[in-house]
Amino acid sequence: MARYTPKSKISVLQTNGNEFLVESTKAPFQGTYMELSNGTFFAGSDPQRKGQKLIRIQVLKDNFESGFNNVKYNNLKTNIYKSLSKMDSIPPTKPEPTIEDYKRGYFIRYFCKRANEQVNYFEIDKSTYNALLNKNSKFDFNLYIVGSIKWNIIRTNTTRVQEINKGILNLKSRDFPFIETLFTNLNEHEPPYTEGNELFTRIGKKEKSYVGYYHFHPNRGFAMEGPFHIPEKHKRLFEKEKRADRGVTQTIGRSVSQTPRVTTPTRIAPTPVTPTSTPSVAPSRPSSGGGGGY
Repeated sequence: MARYTPKSKISVLQTNGNEFLVESTKAPFQGTYMELSNGTFFAGSDPQRKGQKLIRIQVLKDNFESGFNNVKYNNLKTNIYKSLSKMDSIPPTKPEPTIEDYKRGYFIRYFCKRANEQVNYFEIDKSTYNALLNKNSKFDFNLYIVGSIKWNIIRTNTTRVQEINKGILNLKSRDFPFIETLFTNLNEHEPPYTEGNELFTRIGKKEKSYVGYYHFHPNRGFAMEGPFHIPEKHKRLFEKEKRADRGVTQTIGRSVSQTPRVTTPTRIAPTPVTPTSTPSVAPSRPSSGGGGGY
């Protein structure tokens, strides 16, 4: 005799076919179903005449493909699903170069993509790269292919960083087609560089145009020579400005700063021009002493 189940212990609901499978056949179920107080599900609406037992479709983790067919497959292959569901998703990261990397002139960047996709690269860190390469069970290493690339951040002699990295990407694309879609900024992570037309250094009262990499003081904000800040003494840099009235470049004692300069316009009253007017005198150069700094 069937066990009596009071209607107060059930909930009668509807499903569109994306929530439950028939336990015996693993076929999707659509229609009226009952949820009992003990957490089980049955087809129908009469607790005394329960239909087929239903099982809820398991919600997949982020590292599983979505879609009903995939959901159905993973419910059919429960052993495979349980094994894969314990694995972590691949964490995309974007590591920054260190001071040692800048001294070296390059650093190694790591990437991966799904093996069944043509173009879907993303950057990862070294530990994730090693885990996939060494087939660590933390990740589904069968689903991904991994690679690394030597990324230049300091120019070599007269060869620009963009040219070096473009050549490296062309070679790397033989094994990893479309890898250039991941590394689109060919001088990414390169420090600012000046050709000598914008900045100068001071040695006593002498001024010398500065050519090379520069950086900004981490606390005080002004520009200094070199691609990164070091504890040893190194020179402070100053900015050149062009005199529009003379068409020449004049060096002035204004230091370069990361904070944009705000100039307040000065209203000048019109002055009649006479043949005997005295030519304007260029502003005197402020004294600032030596160009060293920390």
